[in-house]
Amino acid sequence: MRLLDAVPTDNRLSMDLSSNVTNSKTAKSFQKGGVDGCKYSILQVEHREPRDTEPPQPVSFSNYSPQPALILAKEHRDHNLIKFDRIDPFKQPQAEAQTNHEQSPARQGIPAFFLMANLGGDFDLNLALWRDSAQRSHGATLVRTYLSHGQPSIEQAKRDAASAGVEPNIVVLSTTNTHDKNSYEFKNSVNKLKNAFQVDPTLKGSKVLFEWSMCLLVERPPEGRGFLPVTMLMVLEAWQAKTICYTAVQEYFTAAPSPDGSRAAPIWFDASAVAPQMLMPPMKFIQTFLADKIRTNQDGAFAERGTNVYSAGEEIFIFASFDHVGRILPGTPFATYEIGLDIELRNHDGTVITKIANVHTYQGNSTQRFPLDADYFRNHATAGLSLRDAGNYKVVFIFTDRSRPRNETGPIEAVFDITVKQ
Repeated sequence: MRLLDAVPTDNRLSMDLSSNVTNSKTAKSFQKGGVDGCKYSILQVEHREPRDTEPPQPVSFSNYSPQPALILAKEHRDHNLIKFDRIDPFKQPQAEAQTNHEQSPARQGIPAFFLMANLGGDFDLNLALWRDSAQRSHGATLVRTYLSHGQPSIEQAKRDAASAGVEPNIVVLSTTNTHDKNSYEFKNSVNKLKNAFQVDPTLKGSKVLFEWSMCLLVERPPEGRGFLPVTMLMVLEAWQAKTICYTAVQEYFTAAPSPDGSRAAPIWFDASAVAPQMLMPPMKFIQTFLADKIRTNQDGAFAERGTNVYSAGEEIFIFASFDHVGRILPGTPFATYEIGLDIELRNHDGTVITKIANVHTYQGNSTQRFPLDADYFRNHATAGLSLRDAGNYKVVFIFTDRSRPRNETGPIEAVFDITVKQ
């Protein structure tokens, strides 16, 4: 048996394999192919790898059956935790005979006519990456690019839309590249821009269309009656960030709007965060110490307490920081962490006097980072308790990473020798 005419030109799932970023785009439809006279839908996956500083280039293609499943996370079971994570299947077209042209606009997408407002400068659009993103996600069928935003280009876009029999979905796009090194610095730049919305008359009335850890898309109001609004993309000066964000902008404007004209903001899934968690060693302490709850150091962090001697009833307050903390749904905007705390009180020879189970559960969101760094899997916690009886004790704070199964990471103990005086 052999595969006949089963290579799609515009329905590919593309993956950029690099140390920092992995992108994936699900196929919007399936190419029809034949195997010995039988007709099938084929999903093709294009594998792309970077070469030094150059953008990823195609290296191979794989053909898959029409109903693969995209597994977003694993299902874990243990004595303390039962967590079910979602599995989303690709949906096959309603009928094999249905053509791409017959599919609904919401599924197929609508053409977008992009008029570039700042080509030729040092901080403008990377046209090669823009066109590559369009080719990979739409086969250049939905993304139309014009190298000017003047009236002649507007009129040409309207004529092209009329020829295609579609509404003139025209987007005037201006891009600004920042020299921020990571998402921390980029967040500061974003905050400055948002503050300018309140004081700069030219930015008054601007609204954020979507915000990621490496780019921000903003729509500025028209400069006057009869003018089009200007959409501004602010993005990190890194080809990985541009590739991700250019694709996001194209997906945003080629998606069919809702009846009220609004569009849903795209969601970034950073697949580069999944593999590190799968290979990650068990959770461990970075540091633990008895802390002064009131006094802080020059950085504003808790200062270490100078003594382990406490008065009866005085709070024993500790600080702990962790590495290799798992994430639920890692790499997504919905990623969270969960760390459980138990406390044991032991006498000086280690015999357990009492144990308090499930004292507290530390939970929170995990902010996406670009590029992904070690801090993504780090957290810190504080805890405290009081002892009323004088004596020498070992106070044990037991932390458990509940975001990962027990066979991947176990409880870790922070043990403190404490003296309580009346």
